[in-house]
Amino acid sequence: ELTPLAAEYIEYYSNLLIDYPFKNEKYGHAQIDGTSSMEHQTMCSMAHTTAEVLIHELSHQWFGDYITCGSWQDVWLNEGFATFFHVTFNGREGKYQGINQWSTSQWAARLEPEGSIFVKDITDSNNIFNSFLTYNKGACILYMLMGLLGEETFYKGLNKYLTDSRVKYGFATTEYFRENMEAVADTSLIEFFNDWIYGEGFPIYNIKCYKKGKHLDFELTQ
Repeated sequence: ELTPLAAEYIEYYSNLLIDYPFKNEKYGHAQIDGTSSMEHQTMCSMAHTTAEVLIHELSHQWFGDYITCGSWQDVWLNEGFATFFHVTFNGREGKYQGINQWSTSQWAARLEPEGSIFVKDITDSNNIFNSFLTYNKGACILYMLMGLLGEETFYKGLNKYLTDSRVKYGFATTEYFRENMEAVADTSLIEFFNDWIYGEGFPIYNIKCYKKGKHLDFELTQ
């Protein structure tokens, strides 16, 4: 019953990003026993047939199978992106289920303040596939980047990244992604990436509100 959702997703992101990369072949699902689903080019192995899992694995056709992370250190380019897109798809125009999912991702990203999205120790698979950092914080940082650049510029940057001859149908690093986003935004993102991709921790905001007659004054500190 989720097949129509897969078709809707492919159409939506083919218009937003680039065409489904394997449109001349197919897209299908292989139902498997077990607890973990897995993306494969044109045929994802599905242990669960929920909408969230379907969209997450399908997102990997663009981010993971069409462009693959160049090393395990850059695995957020696969998993952070797939998490970002399965949440934003639920929050597309006229549908607001994504709001609660963003709250969940932000909550999860704060559970491990020590450790960076860029995986410094790849000798342990738990570091590589860390749900708090690689998946949820990776998605949250993309959302922050979209807020910094604006939605239009953000998606132009993604399209440039997806059509970069150095990485399409090949391998990418965080630096390739940064360079493409910088080229479209016409600004340096070195500090942003140093803080949020290579660095650790998360922003903490304090908000105070003061009532003055019929007016409210807010004081925001980070």
